[in-house]
Amino acid sequence: MTRLPFGEEPHPRATARYNLGVTLEGAGDAERAAESYRAAVADAPTFAEARVNLGSLLARGGDLEGAIAQEAEALRLRPDDPTAHTILGNALLQSGRLDDAEAHYRAALRIDPEFPSAKDGLAALQDLRQR
Repeated sequence: MTRLPFGEEPHPRATARYNLGVTLEGAGDAERAAESYRAAVADAPTFAEARVNLGSLLARGGDLEGAIAQEAEALRLRPDDPTAHTILGNALLQSGRLDDAEAHYRAALRIDPEFPSAKDGLAALQDLRQR
Protein backbone atom coordinates (compact mmCIF):
# COMPACT_ATOMS: atom_id res chain seq x y z
CA MET A 1 0.00 0.00 0.00
CA THR A 2 1.36 3.39 -0.94
CA ARG A 3 1.30 6.12 1.68
CA LEU A 4 0.79 9.84 1.44
CA PRO A 5 0.83 12.30 4.32
CA PHE A 6 -2.33 12.71 6.36
CA GLY A 7 -3.88 9.50 5.04
CA GLU A 8 -4.34 10.80 1.50
CA GLU A 9 -4.49 8.27 -1.32
CA PRO A 10 -2.45 8.96 -4.44
CA HIS A 11 -4.25 9.51 -7.70
CA PRO A 12 -4.85 6.12 -9.39
CA ARG A 13 -2.67 7.18 -12.35
CA ALA A 14 0.17 8.07 -9.93
CA THR A 15 -0.19 4.69 -8.26
CA ALA A 16 -0.08 2.92 -11.62
CA ARG A 17 3.05 4.84 -12.63
CA TYR A 18 4.67 4.10 -9.29
CA ASN A 19 3.88 0.38 -9.63
CA LEU A 20 5.27 0.40 -13.17
CA GLY A 21 8.43 2.02 -11.81
CA VAL A 22 8.79 -0.70 -9.18
CA THR A 23 8.35 -3.38 -11.87
CA LEU A 24 10.84 -1.73 -14.24
CA GLU A 25 13.35 -1.24 -11.45
CA GLY A 26 13.02 -4.92 -10.51
CA ALA A 27 13.62 -5.84 -14.16
CA GLY A 28 16.82 -3.76 -14.19
CA ASP A 29 15.51 -0.90 -16.35
CA ALA A 30 16.55 2.00 -14.14
CA GLU A 31 16.07 4.67 -16.80
CA ARG A 32 12.45 3.80 -17.50
CA ALA A 33 11.80 3.21 -13.80
CA ALA A 34 13.04 6.73 -13.03
CA GLU A 35 10.74 8.10 -15.74
CA SER A 36 7.80 6.28 -14.16
CA TYR A 37 8.64 7.57 -10.67
CA ARG A 38 8.97 11.11 -12.06
CA ALA A 39 5.55 10.76 -13.71
CA ALA A 40 4.06 9.52 -10.43
CA VAL A 41 5.51 12.53 -8.60
CA ALA A 42 4.19 14.86 -11.30
CA ASP A 43 0.71 13.38 -10.82
CA ALA A 44 0.92 13.37 -7.01
CA PRO A 45 3.65 15.70 -5.66
CA THR A 46 3.03 14.49 -2.10
CA PHE A 47 3.63 10.82 -3.04
CA ALA A 48 6.59 10.30 -0.71
CA GLU A 49 7.31 6.67 -1.66
CA ALA A 50 7.70 7.62 -5.32
CA ARG A 51 10.17 10.32 -4.26
CA VAL A 52 12.09 7.85 -2.07
CA ASN A 53 12.40 5.36 -4.93
CA LEU A 54 13.32 8.07 -7.44
CA GLY A 55 15.96 9.44 -5.08
CA SER A 56 17.43 5.99 -4.62
CA LEU A 57 17.70 5.47 -8.39
CA LEU A 58 19.21 8.92 -8.88
CA ALA A 59 21.83 8.22 -6.21
CA ARG A 60 22.75 4.88 -7.78
CA GLY A 61 23.06 6.65 -11.14
CA GLY A 62 25.41 9.28 -9.71
CA ASP A 63 22.96 12.21 -9.55
CA LEU A 64 23.61 12.91 -5.89
CA GLU A 65 22.09 16.40 -5.88
CA GLY A 66 18.92 15.05 -7.49
CA ALA A 67 18.82 12.26 -4.92
CA ILE A 68 19.33 14.72 -2.06
CA ALA A 69 16.49 16.90 -3.36
CA GLN A 70 14.05 13.97 -3.71
CA GLU A 71 14.86 12.46 -0.31
CA ALA A 72 14.70 15.85 1.43
CA GLU A 73 11.24 16.43 -0.03
CA ALA A 74 10.15 12.90 0.92
CA LEU A 75 11.25 13.63 4.49
CA ARG A 76 9.40 16.93 4.52
CA LEU A 77 6.29 14.94 3.61
CA ARG A 78 6.99 11.97 5.88
CA PRO A 79 9.69 12.77 8.48
CA ASP A 80 9.49 9.34 10.14
CA ASP A 81 10.74 7.37 7.12
CA PRO A 82 14.00 5.59 8.01
CA THR A 83 14.55 4.57 4.38
CA ALA A 84 14.48 8.18 3.18
CA HIS A 85 16.80 9.24 6.01
CA THR A 86 19.24 6.48 5.10
CA ILE A 87 19.22 7.12 1.35
CA LEU A 88 19.69 10.82 2.04
CA GLY A 89 22.52 9.95 4.44
CA ASN A 90 24.18 7.84 1.75
CA ALA A 91 23.93 10.61 -0.86
CA LEU A 92 25.29 13.16 1.61
CA LEU A 93 28.13 10.82 2.54
CA GLN A 94 29.04 10.36 -1.12
CA SER A 95 28.91 14.15 -1.51
CA GLY A 96 31.42 14.57 1.32
CA ARG A 97 28.88 16.10 3.72
CA LEU A 98 29.75 13.83 6.61
CA ASP A 99 28.07 15.73 9.45
CA ASP A 100 24.79 15.96 7.52
CA ALA A 101 25.02 12.27 6.61
CA GLU A 102 25.57 11.32 10.25
CA ALA A 103 22.52 13.32 11.33
CA HIS A 104 20.33 11.38 8.89
CA TYR A 105 21.74 7.97 9.81
CA ARG A 106 21.11 8.78 13.46
CA ALA A 107 17.59 9.99 12.68
CA ALA A 108 16.86 6.69 10.92
CA LEU A 109 18.17 4.78 13.92
CA ARG A 110 16.04 6.81 16.32
CA ILE A 111 13.01 5.72 14.29
CA ASP A 112 14.16 2.11 13.93
CA PRO A 113 17.17 1.22 16.11
CA GLU A 114 17.82 -1.95 14.11
CA PHE A 115 17.55 -0.45 10.60
CA PRO A 116 20.40 -2.34 8.86
CA SER A 117 21.31 0.10 6.10
CA ALA A 118 21.44 3.03 8.54
CA LYS A 119 23.71 1.01 10.83
CA ASP A 120 25.91 0.15 7.84
CA GLY A 121 26.02 3.76 6.67
CA LEU A 122 26.95 5.05 10.10
CA ALA A 123 29.68 2.40 10.39
CA ALA A 124 31.08 3.39 6.97
CA LEU A 125 31.04 7.04 7.97
CA GLN A 126 32.85 6.34 11.23
CA ASP A 127 35.40 4.27 9.32
CA LEU A 128 36.03 7.20 6.97
CA ARG A 129 36.55 9.53 9.90
CA GLN A 130 39.13 7.19 11.44
CA ARG A 131 41.31 7.16 8.35
